[in-house]
Amino acid sequence: MLKTLKNYKSYERLSSIIFFPSLLCLLLISVLKVMFGWSFLDYLNSIVSAIFLISIIIAIIPNFLVKNIKHIVVDLLLISIIVLLFFG
Repeated sequence: MLKTLKNYKSYERLSSIIFFPSLLCLLLISVLKVMFGWSFLDYLNSIVSAIFLISIIIAIIPNFLVKNIKHIVVDLLLISIIVLLFFG
């Protein structure tokens, strides 16, 4: 099991490279939206939210490949909550 998880470090690295900048952008967009109320920030928020979700989906690929059911269910619940928060 450890050997197979070691092979999937590239997914984790790619996910973190995408995750942290998108999270920072989401926070910055939220602050700008509250301060100035610019309407075009809604479009940027949707785009960055989609990139944020893509990074989470990339992070759960090893769980699907290893067939770790517990982690898959938790990750899918997390993704559904995030989709409801950002796009609902």
